[in-house]
Amino acid sequence: MISSIRTFLRLESASGILLILAAALAMLCANSGLKHLYESLLQIPAGVQFGEFQIQKPLLLWINDGLMVLFFFVVGMELKRELLEGELSDLSNVGLPALGALGGMVVPGFMYWWVNYDNPAGMAGWAIPIATDTAFSLGILSLLGQRVPLSLKIFLVSLAIFDDVAAILIIAFFFSAHLSATMMWTAGLCLVVLFFVNRNVVTAIPLYAHEKHNGPVSMRISRIESQRQATTESTVTVH
Repeated sequence: MISSIRTFLRLESASGILLILAAALAMLCANSGLKHLYESLLQIPAGVQFGEFQIQKPLLLWINDGLMVLFFFVVGMELKRELLEGELSDLSNVGLPALGALGGMVVPGFMYWWVNYDNPAGMAGWAIPIATDTAFSLGILSLLGQRVPLSLKIFLVSLAIFDDVAAILIIAFFFSAHLSATMMWTAGLCLVVLFFVNRNVVTAIPLYAHEKHNGPVSMRISRIESQRQATTESTVTVH
């Protein structure tokens, strides 16, 4: 049983399958007699306490404000990797996915405004159609596997990175009710520490667990680059 699960999780399409199943299950629960059970599950209180310091939040907020931080952290690491040594390190490869991401935000945003321009309550949700669900995009991409052209995979991954960066900026500038000075100083301190660690070429795995390209997005990009190299080598061999 355990070996079967491990074999399944090694599949390129495993993350996409699990994502689709989880989304389908959540939609089924939210739109059936299990709705109240589903809402109660999301409101279960959970907390962390260290002496006098404690954080008590519903499970929903731990998902939205906790796990999403990890998701965007991984995306940030992917952006850094792509800018330094990946597809985005070549400026000629930046223009098309950047324009695609911009169009993917502007056009849905304009359509939403066109429908809701006279509805102040509806206009409060203008950012919803602007954001692309990167997790679903990459999940569907993994489901298609080898049937998707290599160039399309690279384009979609690059577009997803640009879109995520834009989504982070939109959240920061338009949907922040107030800023926590403690959290800002903590984040700044972490950035300083990481800067000096990076400058001193510290390569300890625990410090760079997300930068070792073990995440699902990193693994997918690595597979794409491996396929591209294999294709290039085979082409050279043929010639």
